Amino acid sequence: MLNYHDYEKKIFDWLMTKHNADPNFTFTVRQSAGKGSETDYFIGTIKSNYFATSFWTLPVYFPGSSGDCISLILQLSNNGYSYYFEFNQTQDPKDGQNQSALNLIKALKDPLKKEFSFKRPVQENNKMYTMQVASPEKIYGDLEIMISDIDIQLDKILDLTDIAIENEKKNNSAFKAHRVTTDEFELLLDKLNNRLEKHGTTLSTIIADFGNEVTDVYFNMLKRLLNDLELDSNSEKIYFNYDKNKLIFGIGQRYVFNIEDGKFFRLISKNKTLGDAEEFKTEPKAYLTNYPLSQDIDSKYDELLLAAKEILAITNKSGYYKFDKKDFRTMAFGKIDNIGLVPQKSIINYPKNQILYGPPGTGKTYNTINKALSIIEDVDEAKLTAENRSDILARFNEYKEKGQIVFTTFHQSMSYEDFIEGIKPDIEEDEHGNRSIIYEVKDGIFKGIVAEANKLKIIDGSAESDITFEHAWNDLLDAVTNATGKFVLKTLTSKIMVVNEITANGNITVQPDGASQPYVVSFSRLKKLHAVFSDLNKVNNIDKEFRSVIGGMNSTAYWSVLNYINNWIDKHSTLNTKKAHFANPEPYVLIIDEINRGNVSAIFGELITLMEESKRQGGVEALEVTLPYSKEKFSVPNNVYIIGTMNTADRSVEALDTALRRRFAFTEMMPKAELLTGLNIEEINLADVLTTVNNRIKILLDADHQIGHSYLMAVENLQQLANAFNNCILPLLQEYFYHDEEKIAMVLGSGFVQLEGDVENVSTSFAHFDGVDFRYPALKKKFSLTRVDEFTILPALKALMTSV
Repeated sequence: MLNYHDYEKKIFDWLMTKHNADPNFTFTVRQSAGKGSETDYFIGTIKSNYFATSFWTLPVYFPGSSGDCISLILQLSNNGYSYYFEFNQTQDPKDGQNQSALNLIKALKDPLKKEFSFKRPVQENNKMYTMQVASPEKIYGDLEIMISDIDIQLDKILDLTDIAIENEKKNNSAFKAHRVTTDEFELLLDKLNNRLEKHGTTLSTIIADFGNEVTDVYFNMLKRLLNDLELDSNSEKIYFNYDKNKLIFGIGQRYVFNIEDGKFFRLISKNKTLGDAEEFKTEPKAYLTNYPLSQDIDSKYDELLLAAKEILAITNKSGYYKFDKKDFRTMAFGKIDNIGLVPQKSIINYPKNQILYGPPGTGKTYNTINKALSIIEDVDEAKLTAENRSDILARFNEYKEKGQIVFTTFHQSMSYEDFIEGIKPDIEEDEHGNRSIIYEVKDGIFKGIVAEANKLKIIDGSAESDITFEHAWNDLLDAVTNATGKFVLKTLTSKIMVVNEITANGNITVQPDGASQPYVVSFSRLKKLHAVFSDLNKVNNIDKEFRSVIGGMNSTAYWSVLNYINNWIDKHSTLNTKKAHFANPEPYVLIIDEINRGNVSAIFGELITLMEESKRQGGVEALEVTLPYSKEKFSVPNNVYIIGTMNTADRSVEALDTALRRRFAFTEMMPKAELLTGLNIEEINLADVLTTVNNRIKILLDADHQIGHSYLMAVENLQQLANAFNNCILPLLQEYFYHDEEKIAMVLGSGFVQLEGDVENVSTSFAHFDGVDFRYPALKKKFSLTRVDEFTILPALKALMTSV
């Protein structure tokens, strides 16, 4: 569950999303702040665990008024989140404005009552006339569901209130009430942003100020401590906080391991390690000691761990948990909980997202292979370039077979459904062999490689293994096969579900004990359920929630099998993680050839933001989204690298989506004529030929349309040279200079392009026109392309190298 400030920020972000989609949707934010509320977004207090916003400018004036008589109130408790809409006004108005506000509230009573339930009956005789529209559920564990309910109610309340305001204005034209205008909203946002900028402190800023050396020491020891204490990332016994020049990790009511004032580490210890150590006044006995940031604190770890274990053993929930900073907690635990990471530091800093761009034939796709191997093997590209190309390709293909490298090409028909996920048809067969078409959510290319990258790799001695859904499923099939009698599972209500058989397609059939109707439990559909519901305790309505993921099925049958799978994974994960270490995640590389030929915005969708390094798992601003089809939570891990290629002759860099350009590092790859040095065919120097051709193209077009060196790299004789011009270079120039053979002639010369003869009797070819002599019109010269062969290529190239 979110703390107060994260809850407030989540609601603000949701409202801003609505505003960005519809600029006329506006709301109020806190205009001024006292001590302790400088970084609050809305009116409210952390002490009272509530905050509020409104959607109207509706001033009211009476003793005790807050300024908003119509509000959305949001609350936070130990049990979850809640909200209600409040309509509130004094029944003793002193002027026309307040009287109209009261009239408005009363006029809304019947329309609101017709649409919604009230939290409590309206007390007509109270000093304050108050109505509270109740939410569909009293308390929410899932904030997204609550936001969805608010959205539905808000749309109706906005409409009803706007109508009531206009009706009241007919009675009192001086009544001041309207939806918050865009100008008012912009002013409110400016004040908010200025206040946040002045008083806010971000984790990324603090870490940047401390520097990598200090924060590396701190986070490495902190992760080691979290691992040895076997703490869960959601534990409420601990808290993470930060402030200017401070990072704070605590257990219960005590500091445990901090960076203080940007000057020293502050560690808890069981025994007194320095004379000026600060002793805690309560049991268990422990001390806090400051050490300079330059000091090696590894030797203090055992004392730190001992004291931390003692305070953890007597803690149920930290009193400071409500101040917990989620971004710090996420960074501390990283992507993997309850494990020790085997040190594996890359010697090279690779961009997470990069694009190689340049004209055709400059080796962009060729170089993606080297770059992919460089990332996976952590080897400098220069070293790979010196290796035998066949060896490099063999290793590249091995990584492709393993799924560690994925290669794809973008095109005009590529879609979000192909790249991320989409609903695709499939054929399912029941136990009687009857086949039917079903529609399932299928993973796309990018989601598939992310799933692989997220798998945990366990090191058991020299062996390496994965904890996967497939392992649990195979164990179930083995158990069914080897069972001497009935193999039974338990349902949610502790009844018996019997596993009958394993079908030819590798699925299983189950049926309630004593029933006659068997049900097929599909491997693929169960895997999708497991991806969403790895913890069945969080499922409130199995029929409704299961159907939202895999459609129609027997939910009891699927629950019983999924319960077995989840328990198996939990059990084996616990056994392994207590004894084993996990290797750092292996790098995975996605190569996207011709990335600019697809509609990148449509293909990546909302995930374009998640690709940023800071937004990835474990980043200082880590984000995740809920995918539209599967409803799964999705984020991009740090061990996924994207390498794209872009042909500048096809579309220039400037025309590429701005959001994409901002998130990729671009490496220009231009023709390198020097790579052809020493490649001479007869007396023709190929490097000089390429340079000459490209110099002319740059004058007639631009540098983006040059000819790449790769077309001539493999040429060894005159026939191959002729083929390179006929099949590669000439077709490219025809595309560049479409229907303009004269420019091709200016580039290649008379050996590749011929001038056609003069047109005879032109005076008979055109109509008569008074005052104009069409007998000898100024006709553009006509040229035709000529293919060369091994006999004519040399004279053609000599003509090419001859300049005017």
